[in-house]
Amino acid sequence: MQKNGIQCSENFYNYRNGSFINKNGDEVFLGHRLKDFFKILIDNKNNVVTRVELMEFVWKEVVVSDESVTKAASDLRKFFATNNITDFKLITISKLGYKLEIIESNQRKTNFIKYLIRTIGYVILVFLLTILIIRAVKY
Repeated sequence: MQKNGIQCSENFYNYRNGSFINKNGDEVFLGHRLKDFFKILIDNKNNVVTRVELMEFVWKEVVVSDESVTKAASDLRKFFATNNITDFKLITISKLGYKLEIIESNQRKTNFIKYLIRTIGYVILVFLLTILIIRAVKY
């Protein structure tokens, strides 16, 4: 972690601007509320941040409902998906809050390999079941 931001495998997050800069130099900005929402999560990465902590930090003196926190989490996930930011995973901890994990590039490769092996396994299973059904119909 650097003083003014976080360098991940694909992106650099700039604390000051609340922006992500990808490897091509393209910069996208978080809105004011999402910037605060992301800041408290990144400051507490790999730890659960409760809904109450999020409300107090992001909305400060404004009274908001749980739906506001849920909407902010949804908006952050959409921001990540829209801007192809795959370095972070926002995990919902039921009835408690959220946890932000930073995904390392080697984790991403491992997840892809697991997905590939699982997919190949399903294809083989479908193939074998098809053969069994064909043989059963012939007899």
